[in-house]
Amino acid sequence: MGRIALSTSNQSSDQIWQLFVEKGVMPRKGLRPEVARSWQRSRGIDPWQIKQDILSYSSLQARREQYSFLIEVANPIMQDICSLGGQNFVLLCDTEGYVLDTVSNVEYPQPIGQRLSEDTLGTNAIGLALVEGNAVELKGYEHYSSRYHSFSCAASPIRNEDGSILGIIDISNPYGDLPANVMKILGLGVKLIENQLRYRAEKIELQKIQRSYSAIIDVLPECMLLVDSSSGKIINANQKFLQMLGQKDKNQLIGRFLGDLISCSPVEINGLLSSEAEIPDLKLNFSWKNRLISCNLFCKRSINLGRGKKQMVLAFNQGQEIERERTAIYPLRATEPDAFDSLIGNSAQWTYIKHLARRAAPTASSILIQGESGTGKELLARAIHQASGRKGEFIAINCGAIPRELLQSELYGYEEGAFTGARRGGSLGKIEKAQGGTVFLDEIGEMPPDMQVSLLRFLQDRTITRVGGTNTRKIEVRVIAATNRDLNEAMRNGSFRKDLYYRLSVINIELPPLRERKEDIPLMAHYMVRELCLQQQLPTLDIDDEALKALVKYDWPGNARELNNVLEHAVVLSEGDCISRGDLPGYIFAAGDLGLNKAGKLEEYEKEAIINALRQCEGNISHTAKTLGVARNTLYRKLRKFGINADVHS
Repeated sequence: MGRIALSTSNQSSDQIWQLFVEKGVMPRKGLRPEVARSWQRSRGIDPWQIKQDILSYSSLQARREQYSFLIEVANPIMQDICSLGGQNFVLLCDTEGYVLDTVSNVEYPQPIGQRLSEDTLGTNAIGLALVEGNAVELKGYEHYSSRYHSFSCAASPIRNEDGSILGIIDISNPYGDLPANVMKILGLGVKLIENQLRYRAEKIELQKIQRSYSAIIDVLPECMLLVDSSSGKIINANQKFLQMLGQKDKNQLIGRFLGDLISCSPVEINGLLSSEAEIPDLKLNFSWKNRLISCNLFCKRSINLGRGKKQMVLAFNQGQEIERERTAIYPLRATEPDAFDSLIGNSAQWTYIKHLARRAAPTASSILIQGESGTGKELLARAIHQASGRKGEFIAINCGAIPRELLQSELYGYEEGAFTGARRGGSLGKIEKAQGGTVFLDEIGEMPPDMQVSLLRFLQDRTITRVGGTNTRKIEVRVIAATNRDLNEAMRNGSFRKDLYYRLSVINIELPPLRERKEDIPLMAHYMVRELCLQQQLPTLDIDDEALKALVKYDWPGNARELNNVLEHAVVLSEGDCISRGDLPGYIFAAGDLGLNKAGKLEEYEKEAIINALRQCEGNISHTAKTLGVARNTLYRKLRKFGINADVHS
C-alpha cells in the first residue's frame, strides 16, 4: 500500500499523480475512490513506458469472428455516437480488453487488436470498467500512463441478459474534453446494443423452439397447428394437417391468418387464440380450395415465450369432408359465446382487464371505466352487462351530449305538464327505463355540478322523482360510468365532486390507450377488417405485412375507433384481395415522419387529429365530434384549448 498524504489542498492533479508514481503517496482528497483503487493495482506498471500487447492478424480475425454478433450490432451505434461531434473515436473491446472494432472522426492511430486492460496500461477507462463492472469516465492525470494524460475517456460494460459482461464500449478524445452529457449518450448506446442483442437471442431461441416443435408435431397422429397468439397467423403445421387439407407445400399455409381457413366469426377466432378461454370439443369447418372439412378441436395449449410473446398449439381430430350446404348442422359452439370475446386482444393488460370485468360482472357494485376516447369504454360496459345475467336493458346516456337544461328530465323522466311541450302522460327517464338492467353514464366528467348532486342522491337511496312530480320510485339498476377526463384533476379544481367519485368508483377499471398495447393491433386489425367486409358485403380481405407494420408503428391518438375508421377507408379503397400499405391514409405515415408520435408531442398529435377530422367533416362540429368519438362539449373545449377555428376548415 502507498502512504497517505496529510493534505492535498494546494496540489494540482498532475502533482498528485507525480507524487504517487514517484513516492507512492496517496492523497487524502482530490482522487475518486475507484481511481485510487486502480492506481494501487497499477503500482507495478511503468507509467512512462507502455507495454504493448497486440494480437497477431490471425488471432484478431479469430476474435472478431468469435464476437461477430456483438460487432454487427454495436458498429452502427458506435457510428451514431461518433457522429455527435468533437474529436472522438469509439472502441469496442472484448472481456479481456482487446480492441475488436473502432470508429473514428479524428486523426489518431487506432489501437485495433491492442489490449487496453488495467494490467497492461494501468488505470484507463476500459480496464477500470472491466474491473469495477460499472460505467466510468477518466480525465487527464487520472490515467496512470503518462501517454494518456491528454485524453478524456468514458467506458461502459455491455451486459448479457444474465448480467455477465459481454464487452466494453469506450469513447475517447485524445486532445481534450468529452461532451458534458457523454455518460448519458454512452448509457443510451449501451442500452440500445443490449436490447438488440436480447432481441437477436430471443429470435434465435424462438427459431430453435419452432424447429423442435416442428419435429415433435410431425410424428403425432393428430392434425396440429401452431399459431401466433398476437397476430393470429399460422407459424407451423404438421404433416397430418397438410394431408387433411390435401396440401403438400407447408409454406402455402405459414403466414396466413387463421381466420382465413376457419369458417367462424372473428370473435370466435379471438377465443381460439386466447389462453384464458376454454373451448372443449369444439367443431370447426376448415375451408381450403373449394373444400369444406369438418374437425373437432380437442386440445389447445398456450406456449409462453416470455416478454409478452405467446403461441397457441391447436390439435384437431379429423372429421369428414362435407358439402357447403350442410354446414349449418355443425354448430360452432355447444355453449353460449363469452360476453368478453368481443374485447379483442391477448396482451397482458387487456387480459387482466377482461379478468377484472368478469369478476365484477355478477355483482351490483358501481363501476367507473376511465380511458381516452376510442379505447372501448362502452364496449366493455356492454360486455359487463351481458355477462351480469341482468334481465333489464342496457341504457346508455352521454352526459356531455345532452344540453344541461334537459339532462334532469332525460335521466329521471317527467310528469305530464311539467314544462311547455311535455308529452301527455309524461315520460320515463333513462334510469327508469333501465330498471333491472344497467345504466351507462358516458362522459360523466362533463356532468354539471347541480346534476352531480342529484345523481349522488340517487346512488345513495336508489329512488327517483320525475321532473314536475312528487312521487318517489324505487329503481334497481347497475350503474357503470365512464370518462376520458382526469377526474383527480377535476376534483382538485372543484369541477367534480369527491363524494360522487367514491360512489361511482367502487370498482375502477382503467383502459390503456392503443399505443400501450400495440401487440394487440394485428389481431384487432384482422377482426375489424373481417367485420367491415361483412358490413360492406365484400369478400374477406387479408392485410399484408407492410401494412400491418405501419398500423403497429402508428400511435393511434383516436385509439381503436380511429383504427376502425382507417381500416374502413382501406377496405373501401382496396382493389386486390389484400390491404396493402398504399391503401392506408397518408397521415398514418406523415405523423410518424413528423415525429408527432413521441410522448412529448401528444398534444400536438391530438391537435393534428382534430384538424384532420374537421377537414374531413368540412367544419361540421356534430359530425367531427362523432368521427372523433367525443361529445360536442368535449370537442368545443379542445378547440378552445388548441386555438382551432372550425370555420376555417368548413
